[in-house]
Amino acid sequence: MYFNKKLVLSKNIKIRKNGQNVLVYNFKDDLFFELNSSAGVILDLIDGEKSITDIISILTKEYNGDEKTIKQDVKDLFRRLEKLKVVSFN
Repeated sequence: MYFNKKLVLSKNIKIRKNGQNVLVYNFKDDLFFELNSSAGVILDLIDGEKSITDIISILTKEYNGDEKTIKQDVKDLFRRLEKLKVVSFN
């Protein structure tokens, strides 16, 4: 995993909020899945300028959380999102 590379959202996805959850559709691969609101907050931070390290730092400060736990949760999410072709690294 590339902690210091910039993250970008795939051009082949559409994201839509659905109450507390986030719906993600990858129209190139015809994949549809739902993420919880925490994952939605993280997706909102992906702007092509921030890295995973930046996002972990922001979440740790904003939610006053344990950095080790947040780091593991974010790593797990990005592994999943990369596998589903939702994000890529620049």
